[in-house]
Parts: sequence; C-alpha cells; structure tokens
Amino acid sequence: GYMYKKCGSSRSYKRKYVTLCSDSLMTYYPSFQAYVDNVYGKSIDLAHVTVKIPGQKPNFQNSEVSTVMSDVKGDKSIETQRKKGNSIKVKQREYESENFLNVMQIVSLNNNRWQFQLSSEKELIEWVFAIQEQIKSSLASCDNSSIARLTRIRYSVPGNLTCADCGEKNPDWASINLGIVICIECSGIHRNLGSHISKVRSLSLDTWADNHVQIMEAIGNEMANSVWEERLNFEEKPNHDSNRNEKEKFIQNKYMFKSFTSNVGNQESACEDLLVAITNCHMKTIIKLLVHHSDEICTQFSSDENLLTSLLTENTNVGTAQLLIWLKNDNGVYNSDEEKEADVDCNESVLL
Repeated sequence: GYMYKKCGSSRSYKRKYVTLCSDSLMTYYPSFQAYVDNVYGKSIDLAHVTVKIPGQKPNFQNSEVSTVMSDVKGDKSIETQRKKGNSIKVKQREYESENFLNVMQIVSLNNNRWQFQLSSEKELIEWVFAIQEQIKSSLASCDNSSIARLTRIRYSVPGNLTCADCGEKNPDWASINLGIVICIECSGIHRNLGSHISKVRSLSLDTWADNHVQIMEAIGNEMANSVWEERLNFEEKPNHDSNRNEKEKFIQNKYMFKSFTSNVGNQESACEDLLVAITNCHMKTIIKLLVHHSDEICTQFSSDENLLTSLLTENTNVGTAQLLIWLKNDNGVYNSDEEKEADVDCNESVLL
C-alpha cells in the first residue's frame, strides 16, 4: 500500500508504494508503476530492525498503539497552555502533533532510521502489527536455522557422535579452530591449553557465528583425527574411563607437540599447495598444510601483503577464510612455536 516516507534530514514526506513480503523484506518504490516494473525499489531487512512510534518504547501491543495515538491526537493540554499564554510550548506541541501523527519509525541495529507516515491510525496499527509479525518470523527462522545447523554438527558430521579425544558419547562442546566436538572433561583440558591452541565453545550454551559453524561443518572429528592422529598407536589413546591426567597428557601431545602427525608436501611449495587445496576445496590437505607449514606460509604473509587477500578470494567458504586469518594472527596450534605467546586474543572478523 501507500505510505509517506520522510526524506533525509528535511521535514517533507514523499509518497511511496510499499510492499511487505514473507521473506521479511519491506520494499518501498517511488510509485506503483515502479513496483510493477520492479525498478527503483529500496529494501529494508526486517531481521535486523525494530519498529516503534517516536517517543515510545519499541515493544508495544496493539492496544498501546491506539492509546499512544489517541494521546498524541488529543493534545488536551494545548488549549490550557494557550490560555496561560505559553505560546512557544503550544506551537512546539502543535508541530510535534502534526509531524508525529500516524508516524512509525523503523530502526536498524546500526541506528539507520526510516520514518513513515500513514493516512490513518487504523492503517498505522495494521502496518506496525504486520511488521512486528515479520520481525518475529524472521528471528524465529534464524534461531531455527542455527539450531538445525548445530544439530547437524552433532549428528551428521562424520565422527561427531563421540568425543574426538576420548570417545565419550554425545559430546556437547567444540573447538572451533580445530573443527572438532569434545566432551565436557576434555573441553576443560583444551581451555587449559589456551585459546591460541584451542578455542572452546559450547554447542548448547554459546552463540555461534556463521563462519565458526562452517568450520565445524567442513572438518569434524573423523577428518581432524585423520590428520592429528595419523601416526597414532590407538592403544595409546585414552578412553572415556581414563583418568584426567592421561587425557591431559594425550591432548597436549596431540595438539601442542603434534606427536602423531605426519608431514605433507615441502616448504618451498607450501603456499602454492595451499592455493591449490583452497581452489579445490580439499579441507584435509588445507589442515595438513596449516599444521606442518604454517611458519613458511606466515612468512609469506609478512613478505607479501596481498597473499592472504588472494588466498581468500580464491574460496567463498568463510570457514576456510577464518582459519587463514587465525593462522595469520595467532601463534598457536598451527604454528611450530606454540609457547611463544601464552594466550593471544585473535581477531575473529572475516576479511571478505
């Protein structure tokens, strides 16, 4: 339908044709014909906004909308103020009443604002209710999507039904940079290694970034252990009944000292091999190269500022991109000198 949108910093409103779709996009066009032709439309993603009436709390019920608008329209104090001679306040209230009449604001997380004016209180209530419902639907969809992906990590990624380090069933914790799921006892040992070695998250308690989920989906216990335990005599591996000291010694040997890994490739071609592996989306080779040739790759990062960017642009998987950024910023599990820094706060933003 039609609304009047406040334009920029001016006080004028321009008529727009506005649509609200089930994909939680609110789109406004300069005219109905523009909508028909599907041109000049500007969209607002309702997943990242709130809707409110100026001066009021954003979370209100329909009855409150009616109350707010009746209060604004009533202006019962204006006549009293006029009699008392408070002309300045009267004019200000009249201006606010005129400009906030049947007005709603949509505010984004980064404080972008869109202000719309409706032709009646009834239309205002209907639009606010419809937008709120789309916001709820979008948030529920995001929550369900996140839950579904974490469920897949638990039950669908090969090897994730048991702890990567001791075999305990139904592990509920994860190391996001190693791409593995672990039990609660092993998660405590991983935390003691330091976040530069293992970045521990709960599968049920923590909020997960999309790039972290992608790492977990791409690796998993089976693939990770095929690298970290490639030369392991499995009689040496602790089980869920082993005492904590045994588990701690094993985990330190596995990730700090890389005692059970075997080498791959050569130092001179490490960066070229990494580029090929990224291009072919061969995650196991990527992990092996990061484990064994991280120093050479980091040296190349330092000498060639464009190398990291070129590697990232070769792959659309933000999980792989995050691994490379951790490699550049951390002196940790993928570097040979693990104890150079005890605990480095890494930059976890994806540079894509």
